Formats: sequence, structure tokens, C-alpha cells
Amino acid sequence: MINRFIVLLLGFTLLSCGPEKDPANIADTIFINGNIYTVNDSQPWAEAVAVKNGKIIKVGSSLDIEAIKGENTEVIDLGGKFVMPGVVDAHVHPYDVYLQDYKGNLKFSNLLDAEGIAKAIKEYAEANPDKSWIKGGTYGAGAFPGAK
Repeated sequence: MINRFIVLLLGFTLLSCGPEKDPANIADTIFINGNIYTVNDSQPWAEAVAVKNGKIIKVGSSLDIEAIKGENTEVIDLGGKFVMPGVVDAHVHPYDVYLQDYKGNLKFSNLLDAEGIAKAIKEYAEANPDKSWIKGGTYGAGAFPGAK
């Protein structure tokens, strides 16, 4: 009787432990219960996604993704909301915001050619003799044909 009890106790103990999770596969953040567009032709839609070190490591159902949740994993319930990969424009000019929004800067029309830009600069300089610098930009690409 005691031998059977020990065998049963050992069996239940082993079953309750389950497989140990590999720390390398534990997600930092998981997004569950979403409507996620993956941009992957073989799996265009998913319900959940897991991220580790800023990279997607798994896409699938919420149940699939919960399997790689650890003690410190942040869980974000999307509540059925739509998610898609970011659309990023790699061509930026951070100074444009300054040039375009800072009061007193010269703003060119995209329709001006080189002569029109020169005229606009001259007129601005004459109208603002107190300015030691003239700042401006955003001219059309066709303003200087043949320039490289």
C-alpha cells in the first residue's frame, strides 16, 4: 500500500512539473487577442505575437503565444484591435520641422525654379534687413534640372 502511494505521489509530482521553459525562448512582451496582419503570405493573419529583444520571435494563436510567457513577460491584451507592422519612411529631414515651423524662415513654393528661388531670397533679404542669416528650404526637385 505504501509503495503504491509513493509511486502515485512521484507520478503526480512529475506530471505537475511539466517541461521547463528555455529562458532563450521566453518573450519579453506578448500581444494577445488581436487582429494582427502579418504581411506573410503563408500566414496573413494571427491572433497573437511574441517579442524578445525588440524582435518578433513567434506569431500564432493566443494559446500558442502564452506558451512562451515567463514570470517577467509583459502581456498586452489587444482586445480584438487591429495591429500591423510599422510603416517607416527612411528618407527624413529632421531639420525641416524647424525650418518650416520657426517664425520668420523663408519658405519656398515647390513650383519655383532656380530664378524664382533667387528672386524670393532677394525680396526676403530686402524686406528683412535686420536678419544676419536667411534660413529656408523646401524647394521643388525640378528647380535645379541637371544638378547632381
